[in-house]
Amino acid sequence: MRLRSLCLVALAVLGTAGSAFSQDKKVQEQKLESKAEKVKAAKFVDFATELELSIPALANLGERIDNARLASDPIDLALAAKLLEAAESAAAAGKKASITSTALLEEAVALAKRRGDSAELSMLAKLSSGRSADDLTALAKSLAQKKPEAVETKLDLHGDLVIDNHSHSTVFFAVNGWPGGSVPPHSVRVIHVHDAHFAQAHDHFGHRWSASFESGHYHRYIWVIHDPHHPH
Repeated sequence: MRLRSLCLVALAVLGTAGSAFSQDKKVQEQKLESKAEKVKAAKFVDFATELELSIPALANLGERIDNARLASDPIDLALAAKLLEAAESAAAAGKKASITSTALLEEAVALAKRRGDSAELSMLAKLSSGRSADDLTALAKSLAQKKPEAVETKLDLHGDLVIDNHSHSTVFFAVNGWPGGSVPPHSVRVIHVHDAHFAQAHDHFGHRWSASFESGHYHRYIWVIHDPHHPH
């Protein structure tokens, strides 16, 4: 009888341990699904026509903007914004293109803050003005004073990010603002990340997908990117 009681206790302990392991595994894995947002692809904007300026430098501005977005490059975005700002000032009063320099610079600043690179933020401060420039300079100094290990600048090996692309186009993704590569249509790619908190993907057709991860360390993230025509 005593042997049977010990066996039952052992089974109960094993059952509790198995349940805890199952719950722990569930906690360590997070799944997110992203709907496509429509973002105006800059390559479809005729800046010269919309601003009524015959300036050759505006001919490939849209392509430069889209390439900077795909590369997740805040400095290139800011440089494109400064060129556009100069064109806006040269245009007739009140003339604006469907993508403005103000919006583009705000996009560059948001991306640079997400990446958290002090050198980039310092350079971006030089391309900005007023309160924004002061804030960027202060943030750059603050990050530069931190110990190297305290600043996230790269995708370090820690856990798995599974990118499940359900769309009909290749997507270019970035994690915490840093480019991670591309995923072909209807394909899955797995990369290693460390302390991932935000991911974003773009395609060549003006679609964007975003995902904010919960704070804390997980061993596995599953990010499902839905096609723009997915019924949701």
